[in-house]
Amino acid sequence: ESVFTRPRVAFLLTLACVVTLLFFWVIKGFLLALLLGAIMAALLHPFYTRVASWLGGREGLGSAVTVALSLVLVVIPLLLFMGVLVGQAIDTAEAASAWVSEHSDELTRQIEADPDYQRLLPYEAEINEKAGELAGKVGGFVARELASFVQATAGFLLLLFVMLYAMFYFLIDGRAILDATLRYTPLTDDDKARLLGTFTSVSRATLKGTLVIGIVQGGLAGLAFWVAGIGGAVF
Repeated sequence: ESVFTRPRVAFLLTLACVVTLLFFWVIKGFLLALLLGAIMAALLHPFYTRVASWLGGREGLGSAVTVALSLVLVVIPLLLFMGVLVGQAIDTAEAASAWVSEHSDELTRQIEADPDYQRLLPYEAEINEKAGELAGKVGGFVARELASFVQATAGFLLLLFVMLYAMFYFLIDGRAILDATLRYTPLTDDDKARLLGTFTSVSRATLKGTLVIGIVQGGLAGLAFWVAGIGGAVF
């Protein structure tokens, strides 16, 4: 009789599969946050090591300081930027509505003063109606997007908390977790070290490259809008 056909072993394997699937179902919404927490912990681990040594080897305090600094230097400026973005979006919507209203009156005056434009007089009411609809659609679009943004912000803050929470423990126990995971692979110690080193370097290069490219593109576009006198450059 095969070992896998024994009732006890079959039951334990089935129970393990069910528990694993349930566990995955519970955390599937947080997988990205957990992955980002692991990546951030890997990138900041050298800094965490130095901080922990400065604090007399207190790993918990060193991890808390590292997470707090990453929050202050990265997350809070990002949230402030998003606040500026929302403010400029509202200003842009209001300016668009005011522009449509202003030019609607100007168009009416031009139609009344110019014989060539007077052919549009029969359509004046329709033109004003369409202009009002356009302003309403612009304002409605921004309002809907802001509502979606507020809803997404609550989810973002939850994922941010999960990421920082996971990052705290990954900084402390990440190496032990990796060693325990890689213990079940047939790789040599040299292969394991090379694999981890490559993963860390590629992740660091990808994040830095994306960040630098985003800053350059956004900075040049915002500068061009500012020089050209376009309002709401951030938006």
